[in-house]
Order: sequence, then C-alpha cells, then structure tokens
Amino acid sequence: MAKQRYAVIPAVYMLIKDADGKTLFLRRHLTGYMDGRFSLVAGHVEQGETPVIAAIREAREEVDLTLKANDLQVVHTCYRPQVGRVDFFIQVGAWAGQPRIMETNKCDELRWSAEVPDELIPSLKPVLRAIGEGQHFSTSTE
Repeated sequence: MAKQRYAVIPAVYMLIKDADGKTLFLRRHLTGYMDGRFSLVAGHVEQGETPVIAAIREAREEVDLTLKANDLQVVHTCYRPQVGRVDFFIQVGAWAGQPRIMETNKCDELRWSAEVPDELIPSLKPVLRAIGEGQHFSTSTE
C-alpha cells in the first residue's frame, strides 16, 4: 500500500504599491471566508504553475492588471502547517492597467492605503509586519 504524503496548498499574495507607496487592498465579499475583511490581491497556485505565473494570472483575473515576470519578486514565504498552506508574497515592481474589481462576486472594494486596514484578515498582519522588518520567511501558528 502506497503511503499517502502530506500535501499543502500554495497561494500567492501581491504587494502592489503605487508611486506614493500606498498598497492595494481588496475587501472580500460573498466568498464565505473572511467576508468584509481586507486582503491583498491573492489566489491559489494551480497545478503546473509557478508562484510568479499564478501572480500574473490572479492580477489579471481579480483587478485587471497586466504583470510581467521580470517585474515580480518573491519577498516572503509563510508556512501555515495547521491549515496546510504555503503563501508566497510577491512584490510587484511595475504593471500595466488601472486596477478595477473584476470579480464582483468575491470583492466589493479596492483601497489604496499607506496603513494596514484595521479590517485586514488577521493572519496577514504578522506577515506584513515581518516583511516590513525584512524577514523572508515566517511560520504562522493559526
């Protein structure tokens, strides 16, 4: 009998900053998970994708931005063993387009902010703090 291996679900989160250093956040809506809370532009890495390719796809699907691989850099990885997830945080250096809500069934607001919104998904707060401190890896206890 073959041993069943532990599997994790990979996701990407994008740090999209405007010329003033404000970060793009989106508010979750009708998803069934953390609705009413803000997140970064994010999504699951699909089978066969790299985190960078997933980021390019998710940015187009969620906020209609065109990204190029050379403009993206993985700046942090967070391992969440309790929920079987690995999250890649990607700094977006440049993009084409104007962000707009593409999935009205999942998002009801976009917000540029220099501050982390109080209504941020709780698991993202320590990660954003770690990124701000220059850490490239963290483990969540969620």
